[in-house]
This record gives sequence, structure tokens and C-alpha cells, in this order.
Amino acid sequence: MDEQLKDIRERLKQIGRPFEYMRQPEGDSILLPVEKADCLLELWAGGKLSCQFGVDMEELRILVAGSSNEDIAEDELQRVARDHLRPRFQKFRAPLLAQGFEEVVETTEHSYAVSFNKSVDLSDPAGAVSAVQSCLSAVS
Repeated sequence: MDEQLKDIRERLKQIGRPFEYMRQPEGDSILLPVEKADCLLELWAGGKLSCQFGVDMEELRILVAGSSNEDIAEDELQRVARDHLRPRFQKFRAPLLAQGFEEVVETTEHSYAVSFNKSVDLSDPAGAVSAVQSCLSAVS
């Protein structure tokens, strides 16, 4: 377990903020669900703080095509995903960008996401938790 994330986890426990510790091949992280904004906030061991709004592409394909056998082109499905997500993240875009987050679109065959990413200094646990709390305030 990453020692810096351990210190941050302890601080989050002290303030009563629920989170989940994740061990993943791409690195450990702290996952903080944000129900009101329907997004995920994740702090990675490498120092990346990410606020992600996403959609599962297969679920969206079923939603769009219904029970028909209609095949939807990937570029069309990505356009639908972007339009589907836009209302979920649009009202949070300006506050997140004002905090220094960078907007990034991440797409795979399985998901489409708009992420707002920012580097956080994990050697300063109080500062990292402050950055997390600021982001949570922006999306609450």
C-alpha cells in the first residue's frame, strides 16, 4: 500500500468522508463516489485527482437500439454518449476548470467518459485532502 495514500485515507476517515481503497493494475487509488453529481472522484497513487462522468457503451447501445438488431456505428454511439453526458457535467465544468482541472475525453470500446484531471502533491496529505474537498464542493 502506498504510504502517502495511507496518510490521506486516515485524514479522510478523520473528517468522516466515505471512500473506497482500490488496488488496481494501473495503480492504487482512493475512490470517492459523488451521488449528487453522478460522477466518481478518484485520487491516484501517482498524484492525479480525477473527477469522471462516464457511461457504459454497451448499456448505451441497448438504450439507443432497444431490442432491435440495428447496428450502430462506433462514431455515432460516441456522439450519443457525449450528448448523453453533457447535461451531467456541463454545470460543473466552469468550477472545475477554475480550480485548475483539465478536461479530457477518454473513450474505449467499453466506456465513454469526460474526466477533469488535476495533479495533487501527495507528499502534503493535508493539501491533497483539501484539493479533494474543493473538488467535492464544486460538484455538490
